[in-house]
Amino acid sequence: MSGRLSADELMRMSVDQIARRMFAVARHFGGGVRSSFSFRTVWEAVVAGNLSPQLEMKAEDAFFRLVDRNLLRWTDGTPASFANYALTERGRASHFAEGSVDDPEPFIADVERKIGAPLDPVAKEYLREAVAAYHDGRLLSAQFCLGAVAERVAFLVRDWVADLIPGGERLKKKVLVGQVVSALPAALSELQKARPEWEGPIQEFADCLESCAGVYRRTRNEVGHPTEVRLIDDDEIAMMMSAMRRLYLPAAYRLIVLAR
Repeated sequence: MSGRLSADELMRMSVDQIARRMFAVARHFGGGVRSSFSFRTVWEAVVAGNLSPQLEMKAEDAFFRLVDRNLLRWTDGTPASFANYALTERGRASHFAEGSVDDPEPFIADVERKIGAPLDPVAKEYLREAVAAYHDGRLLSAQFCLGAVAERVAFLVRDWVADLIPGGERLKKKVLVGQVVSALPAALSELQKARPEWEGPIQEFADCLESCAGVYRRTRNEVGHPTEVRLIDDDEIAMMMSAMRRLYLPAAYRLIVLAR
């Protein structure tokens, strides 16, 4: 486990990042089926020194986020007593400590740093909602909103490509996301032949479109037009958000800026 966090480090971290650090400690102390630990045990392993009231509240919020997400449960007393806690069945199986999904605003700020531009307003609002829903444990809503972001970006690329290839008006007439995702690879290939110097960014986005956008589109269709109850794991959504932040959005924006 990493060293204890100073007040300055806690101030810079999001509540979710602190919660992940605390969960790693909880996994260490609560690894056995009957193992339990106190709030204070986790606190002392994560926090160094005295904190201001505001930072104490932030750290407490991080711990109880683990309870809210059903990763920890209390074993005696009441939640307010900071008594003994144990990992839930979900907590024993979870990889929550290994990933990083920041709070909405830091998450979006990181995306905008990666793309070097303001995010499209529609995509930005749905992405903010997706991250907020994820932190509230509303995984179906989070996945639905992630699908909306992926679709919005596909349409932005559609319009960009259509203005650069002959007969692009036919591409713009495709208004269903399935049609757009299916038509984009051929359109991108045509553009690459005309502008071979753009091969890297074009191919990068084409790869992301196949591996990321298609997944979002299919899973969003299952969520948006359900025929059965679909169980979604929080690790699955975290992986999708990571792919959106690290791959899909940066690749799309590296493409869109080429003709400016």
